[in-house]
Amino acid sequence: MFCILWLFRGLGYSFWVATGVPVSFLGALFLLALFGVAINMISILGLLIGVGLLMDDVIVISGGLPRATAPAPPIWNSSPSPAATAR
Repeated sequence: MFCILWLFRGLGYSFWVATGVPVSFLGALFLLALFGVAINMISILGLLIGVGLLMDDVIVISGGLPRATAPAPPIWNSSPSPAATAR
């Protein structure tokens, strides 16, 4: 997954996505041990589903980051002209 993201998104995005998986997985295992939950097949299945949802969210968010961090156009170019909207 890291290589595919690196190929299409660049090193920065792929690094953060690849870092999120082990951090969230180890954090969940730490919380399971802290609360005394037994690690069995059901908890591992829930953990895998949660990591999958997390990865899906991270990929969607990283797809919108270039648009959100792009510089804004100048204020005089940001409003459409009345002639362009009256079609």
